[in-house]
Amino acid sequence: MPQVTTNSFEITRLPTTRYYGYDVSFSPAVEQKFWRKRTKLVAHLMMRVHPDLFPGRGRFLYDGAAIGYAHEALHHTLRGLRTFHVTLRSDRPADPTERGAYAITLKQASRDAITATHISTFVLQGTESDERHLLINFLQLLIRQTTNNLSDQKKAFFINESQEIQGSIFELRRGIFHSVRPALGRVTVLVDTTVAAFYQSIPLMDAMMTVLRTRNVRDLYNLNDQQWRNVTKLFKGVIIIEEKPDNRRRRDDPGRRRKILDFHRAGALFEFVNSDGMTVTIQEHYRAAYNIHLAQPRLPGVVLKAPPKHQRYEIVPMELCKIAPEQIYRKQLPEGSRDAMVRFSTLRPDDKKRRIQGVSESYDNCEAMKDAGMVVASRPMDVNATLLPTPKIKFGRNNAIDVRNGAWNVVSQTVYSTAGQEYNWAVLNLAPTDIDMQTLGRSVSELVDCARNLGIPLRDAAHAMAADPWGGPEALKTTLEQLMNEVARKAGGQALDSALKQNEFFVFVVLPKDAAGPRATVKFWGDMVHGIVTQCVRVDKFKNLRPGQSSQYWNNVLLKINARLRGENFKVQGSTVFNRFFSGSNPGDRPPPLTMIVGADVGHPGPNVRKPSVASLSFNQDRHGIRYGAISRIQEPRQEVIDDIQNMFYSAMNTLMAREGRPVSNIIVFRDGVSEGEYKRIAAEEIESIEATIGHYFKNHPKIKGTGTPLPKLTFVVVGKRHHTLLFPLDRNFNDGKGNCKAGVVVDEGIVQPNVNDFYLQSHSAIQGTSRSSHYIVLKDEVFGGRTRELQELAFSLCHIYAKATRSVSIPAPVYYADLACGRDSFHYEPGKEDDLRASDSASMTSGGEKVPFNLDPWKKEFKQRHGRLENSMYFL
Repeated sequence: MPQVTTNSFEITRLPTTRYYGYDVSFSPAVEQKFWRKRTKLVAHLMMRVHPDLFPGRGRFLYDGAAIGYAHEALHHTLRGLRTFHVTLRSDRPADPTERGAYAITLKQASRDAITATHISTFVLQGTESDERHLLINFLQLLIRQTTNNLSDQKKAFFINESQEIQGSIFELRRGIFHSVRPALGRVTVLVDTTVAAFYQSIPLMDAMMTVLRTRNVRDLYNLNDQQWRNVTKLFKGVIIIEEKPDNRRRRDDPGRRRKILDFHRAGALFEFVNSDGMTVTIQEHYRAAYNIHLAQPRLPGVVLKAPPKHQRYEIVPMELCKIAPEQIYRKQLPEGSRDAMVRFSTLRPDDKKRRIQGVSESYDNCEAMKDAGMVVASRPMDVNATLLPTPKIKFGRNNAIDVRNGAWNVVSQTVYSTAGQEYNWAVLNLAPTDIDMQTLGRSVSELVDCARNLGIPLRDAAHAMAADPWGGPEALKTTLEQLMNEVARKAGGQALDSALKQNEFFVFVVLPKDAAGPRATVKFWGDMVHGIVTQCVRVDKFKNLRPGQSSQYWNNVLLKINARLRGENFKVQGSTVFNRFFSGSNPGDRPPPLTMIVGADVGHPGPNVRKPSVASLSFNQDRHGIRYGAISRIQEPRQEVIDDIQNMFYSAMNTLMAREGRPVSNIIVFRDGVSEGEYKRIAAEEIESIEATIGHYFKNHPKIKGTGTPLPKLTFVVVGKRHHTLLFPLDRNFNDGKGNCKAGVVVDEGIVQPNVNDFYLQSHSAIQGTSRSSHYIVLKDEVFGGRTRELQELAFSLCHIYAKATRSVSIPAPVYYADLACGRDSFHYEPGKEDDLRASDSASMTSGGEKVPFNLDPWKKEFKQRHGRLENSMYFL
């Protein structure tokens, strides 16, 4: 049977040395969220204060939280309980009364030792349990000793290979990820390359000037409201070091790390009452207390959390602050930095394999693993794989074309269908300084020509006008209303109303680069308020395209426009499984039982951002499985379970069944974004909620109740795309010519999990770099009855119907649609309201000096639902 190479390395010998678990505690207490400090204290104890007791890092393994593991030799020394006194300011044992001293207590947690038999029983043969999780954590700590016992990341470390992003405050670093994974009958180590963005460790003043694109420090004195919001959003939560004299600090101690809460406009001119009862400015205080003469007192002050028993916060001068090193930037990179991230992270398959192999070879030299007696194979595992049949793509005029290397071309093709006889539209140029109306007119003519070649009935634009995008949301809304009034005047009010009702009208908006604010205003105005389809394009994406590139660009834009206007771009043909669930291959075919496909996802706010999570469902709106609608709701921040899934699912079922006039027979849910630790909870809550909704609907619907109609069968599958498993071809028939596996390669043995039904599907072909498969975990299966190959073929087919791409994608299109809908959560708020809500929440959170529960009610009040006119539109593309 053909095989593929993975990036999994089998642990060929489990630890033979006994280890004992210890509880690790600190006095005074160090909260677990400050795991960096906990790790630093334990490392200081082992490496500086008592290296005689801890000879080598492998003798005590600490996870940064509350658990450690002692090598049996160390265990006999500790004798089950030992307390040490440590201060980071000294290499000697600390006096318990000394300032900054901590008591670190290591207390034996259990009399039972960890042995190879113990690991085999719970990890290889056992089911999911706390004991199993702890043992995997123990093995993970062992492999971390090869590189990064003291790293910020428990499963990744970053090597000395970096690149600054020009014109930004970030640098990119290449790293290595390695994770212990149980598989069928074995335990493996998964090794992968990774890339992360870090803040550059530079003066905060320089960082702020870089963000605001100025070289004049005085430009920071009086920031406008938008600039203030931008810098606050970017720097809030960043850890800084205040650079001022401290005679007690060790030479290798850079200083106290503190987190930015906010900025204050008064800067060092802020007045406060000092300990002598005198009112002084921050500038005067620093001169008197530290003999520091500030050069830039008018810079915004940096608001930091104050030490315990002091005021709620304190303000320090920006010119003394430096961004602390080793800070990962965990939010989405600003738009201008994303291309640099893509370029830096892209590795050819052979280069990626070489780097991965190099990491695995380091395990042979790890003293901790030698002490433990653990051995990891030197070469990656090869596993059996199969290649699924690739469907064809069907366009208009019954043309069906082959998919080659996961892609197809729309040139010389027409879209499968359009919803209207004629599409009307208007043009709004919000980049008049980048492109004049005459030049834009030529680009618009190219768009119309491409539309007609694709069979999209696009008239010449009814009206075109230009406007300033930076006048604010109210001015932009007024401009949009003026545009519509002019269109109504030219076309006639009734004609425009009819076009809007039939989704046969759209507004084409040209945006300048980095115009997130104007785009949000346009989308709120169109999607939430008026139900008018809008298509935004950025001027830098098309202005300088060559003729051949121009056609390709406009074709891609038109695919989105046609889908938003309820058209169908193409269909899947030649898939037996897809045809069994969906009709439409031939007009006279007898329709199969009605099937509903659902994509579900939850999008969470970034770190240190107080705003709701958003849950979205996408679902097919007809029996063909091509056109999809979306429903979005907000819920408590970082809650993964979809809170309102019953009402959302009820609405989706009702929409499909009302349109088709018959009950649904099969429901297949593809759920995105669920981690392994959440499988049980998702199964217990979301699946049970869906089943309850189905039962209630069929029991109470007037056209179904009492008819004896059976309940639909339900299959629920988690789809994971943020994983690290890679597949490399061994068989030449599996090779796409670039060193990646062909689209359609599937692996369902060897590296799959021991206690769930799962598989890996490589459904797309990477344009550049190394392709990554998606991981499917089946939590419930009534539709396929265990015939996993049929599920694999259906999922592969659904990766070919993503309406705005002429390539197969990495996950089924409905999951992508749910993800897109989640990403549009900011468009559901009137421009400015989200900032107001976050500011209000921040004020209430800090008013009493303590964090308060998140209040979802005001957010729900302001979160608007998509306009009813767009119910049938794929507006989220």
